Amino acid sequence: MARAQCIAAMKRAIGRDPTAKELRDIEDRLRANMRELAVRDPVRASSMSARQRLDAAAKLAAQQLVAEAAKDKQRVALSIIARQRLDQYISGHPKGPAQAIDDLVAFNPRSTAGVMSIETRARAISRNAERQLVELWEQGGDRFLGLFQDTAGLETLIREIHGEDTGNPDAKRAAEQWHRVAESMRQAYNDAGGKIGKLDDWGMPHHHSPEKVGRAGKDAWVLETRQLLDRDRYRNDDGSRMSDAQLDEFLGHAWLSIASRGANKIEPGQFRGDGMRANRHAEERQIHFRDAGAYIEYQRRFGDQGLFQVLTGHVRSMAADLALVEVLGPNPDHTMRWAIDEAQKREATTNPLESEKVAERMRGIEKLYNIVAGRGEPIADRRIAGWADALKNTLVASRLGSAIISSIGDESTMMLTSKVNGISYARVFMNEIQALNPANQTELRLARRTGLALDTMIGTLARFGDADLAQRTGRIANAAMRASGLNAITEARQRAFGVTMMDAIGHLTRTRGWDQLHAGDLPILQAKGITPTDWRIWRKATPEDWGNGNRPLTPESIAAVDDATIERIIGNNDPAAIRMARRDAMIRLIGVVSEEVDMAVISPGVRDRARAALGQTRGTLRGELVRSVFLFKSLPLAMIARHWGRASTMSAGSRAGYIAALLA
Repeated sequence: MARAQCIAAMKRAIGRDPTAKELRDIEDRLRANMRELAVRDPVRASSMSARQRLDAAAKLAAQQLVAEAAKDKQRVALSIIARQRLDQYISGHPKGPAQAIDDLVAFNPRSTAGVMSIETRARAISRNAERQLVELWEQGGDRFLGLFQDTAGLETLIREIHGEDTGNPDAKRAAEQWHRVAESMRQAYNDAGGKIGKLDDWGMPHHHSPEKVGRAGKDAWVLETRQLLDRDRYRNDDGSRMSDAQLDEFLGHAWLSIASRGANKIEPGQFRGDGMRANRHAEERQIHFRDAGAYIEYQRRFGDQGLFQVLTGHVRSMAADLALVEVLGPNPDHTMRWAIDEAQKREATTNPLESEKVAERMRGIEKLYNIVAGRGEPIADRRIAGWADALKNTLVASRLGSAIISSIGDESTMMLTSKVNGISYARVFMNEIQALNPANQTELRLARRTGLALDTMIGTLARFGDADLAQRTGRIANAAMRASGLNAITEARQRAFGVTMMDAIGHLTRTRGWDQLHAGDLPILQAKGITPTDWRIWRKATPEDWGNGNRPLTPESIAAVDDATIERIIGNNDPAAIRMARRDAMIRLIGVVSEEVDMAVISPGVRDRARAALGQTRGTLRGELVRSVFLFKSLPLAMIARHWGRASTMSAGSRAGYIAALLA
């Protein structure tokens, strides 16, 4: 009777008979809400009648539907704005629609289109988060070139992240950093159209090794995992705890999803894609561990990534998705599909005889986009890929010990990049000498808090153990690079160039308005997507004093600009708009500096890696052979491609001098 009454009420509300799917959806929502209410307050839930529980669940459902309607409205508006912005950008690109999409997807040193690529934006968002986690990274330990770490210290940190008081103030501060940064990324994602609820008991993302879970077998995995769970998180509609049998049934489905990498959810014949990117990360955690000790035990048994790999993986995944939805709207894959089709149509209409070449180029851009979006081709055979990685790591450890000698060539690219950006190479060199001083820990810490010099630090952080040969040889290869001094000098050069460039930007913001910038500075900033609004916010930030004449404009100084000032600059008092304007100013500063640091001290990007792979699939003999051929060639190829590309945008005389200096 109650169900019939519900159906009748729903019919009156929507003016027609509800479909079977609509009925199933509302029933699922009500059941989920009853379970959620039981988890929140099991004593109250158990004392309520069935009708009272249903009424409470229905009230919660009504609130959810109102919130979802508002979110849908926001997403429609953001999608329209993104489409209009993209259409205007494509139409105004000086080199045509195809080049417009190419420049938008990945960093291109040839680009003068006035846009920051999605690749650069994603990296800048990640850097902005990682720089705020310096104390977290420092908890990783770094003994004997990163080959050994403080396991006890790591477990202390995990306990603090899960809300346990260990009495360790350093670990507590690091855990607070993590929660603050994760929450700010969640908020930014929701501002851009995402929908991630806030879970009170969320500590950190979970990681499962499909291989280990699968090898354990369903029954053994279910039994071991059940013993580690927080049973209070698993409730029936009436508030009672799930029985062992009920929980085992749920875990059995979870085992199949993890072991099959989600293949069990495939509906044959249906389109498979990521769907709306803004819906990602919204699923509530379904496996709730009892405490930090249970999480640690599970990771030792069924994980192949350690604490820092899990945390950096979460940050970088969120950063990539944030960049996509902020540039392309809540459904970036759909928007990019439209943009590629629109560009191909315009190009082919303009020159019908080149339509086949245009189609081939657009296919290449789509592949590049998939890599940037974190959706590369699957690995054909993980065993082959693992053995190939182990071999490459061994070759790196045994053959690149003398690479520090050939790295002297970095000075030439630093000199060229300094000249292009109008900064003093002598100043860069002096900052490099200071950065090489091992006693200069203050400058190192300041640089890390700015987003510079983080790669080496994060790259040496611990796993719970060496799960396979590739991981063990990888740590040996990294130790060899550190022992040779290559990592130290590369990091010093990156810090030196980054600090000098931030100092130059800081000097400009103190002395010139947007309309007063020199003809040599304005085009560089505009080409990278810096707007007059960004510049006005930058000017309100107070550069930091690092001593030795360096007063760089940093993300931290931009973060200190108060809301009232940004409100006056953007003419909008909406808190979300103010947050986004401040974030954009910080992200674009990091992005501009990161691009030029990577030009000065070559670090291959998405475009370079895709070029070196020649379209071959990982985990195949052919694919791994191609990768091995380019193992020691990707860096010089990236150097040539980037600087030759930059030279091609110059006048004939400037180009000749630039290339001559590069060849010398």
